[in-house]
Amino acid sequence: MQGKTITFHVDLGSNSNYFVVLVEFEEGDGDLAGVYLKELSRGFGDWRAMQQSWGAVWKLDAGSELHPPFQSD
Repeated sequence: MQGKTITFHVDLGSNSNYFVVLVEFEEGDGDLAGVYLKELSRGFGDWRAMQQSWGAVWKLDAGSELHPPFQSD
């Protein structure tokens, strides 16, 4: 998504195994079809689909320790 402004607010309840963000799509209607996360620090790996928790809040229950930085798509 080039040329768009998206803001991510990390939830205080996030930890190394559970990542929660509020996604604000500043220049759109606010409806996102999906959010994906990739750990850039590992240099490999697949995009991981996040689940919509409620509204614009998306979560990833990783099941293992996450290593920032992250890339979103």
